[in-house]
Amino acid sequence: MNLKDALEQWPDWSNVQPRLVKILGGLSNESYLLQAGVEKLVIRINQAEKNLGVDRERESKVLSIIGCYLFSPKIKFIHPNYLISEYLSTAEDKLLSPEEMGTLFQQIHEVPFANGDIFDAQAQLDFYYQQILAPTAMLDRCIRKMSHMIIPTSQKRLCHHDLLPENIIRSTKGIKVIDWEYAQLGDPLFDLAIYAESLALTKTETCALIKSYDDSLDESCLEQFRLIYFLMETMWWKIKKPHMDISSRLKKLENRRSVVS
Repeated sequence: MNLKDALEQWPDWSNVQPRLVKILGGLSNESYLLQAGVEKLVIRINQAEKNLGVDRERESKVLSIIGCYLFSPKIKFIHPNYLISEYLSTAEDKLLSPEEMGTLFQQIHEVPFANGDIFDAQAQLDFYYQQILAPTAMLDRCIRKMSHMIIPTSQKRLCHHDLLPENIIRSTKGIKVIDWEYAQLGDPLFDLAIYAESLALTKTETCALIKSYDDSLDESCLEQFRLIYFLMETMWWKIKKPHMDISSRLKKLENRRSVVS
């Protein structure tokens, strides 16, 4: 479905016919700012991303559950092909402190979620690998080495699994989290690892994040999860852009692994 088709369905989610204000962009989906009377809305046009592990049905279930939590933006309408939510005005353009992030992760991971799907890092690596044409020997080697580092999930909590800075908004209504398309049950430590890796946190910064969340967590396990996520992200980009040369990233991964090991 394109934007024009979605806007034609406006009576399903607005009392006033909306007008397009501007494109907001997005890596996986296209989002647009709409004005509907005095209300500002965001419409996200979902792209077919099953090859990347996106499950729209599961995302809808997650959104229906988190709607009452403070970190969730107000969802106006959920359609299989698009999502309507409130527009959030940014209050400050800066990253959250380790204490704020620790609290945010705690709030997310405490949400009761009974869906049976459990994130499996090995299955995700295999899923991405199968879609890469003519994988190199270096990629094969990285896959084998990373597989040995995967830690069985000891906890099963609702995890966002894509909590990059772009998906965290410090708005005038508080801290909000968007884009729940990869959310499912998983290991909270992997969620922290994704955030730490996306910002290339230093050892000191990572320790501060762990301390603010749960200082009993194993830092070495988090570092291993960071490397696993780095490989997943590398293959994600390779699937999105098949002609992309990922050899330099794989070399960097091997160098980092030798330090962590």
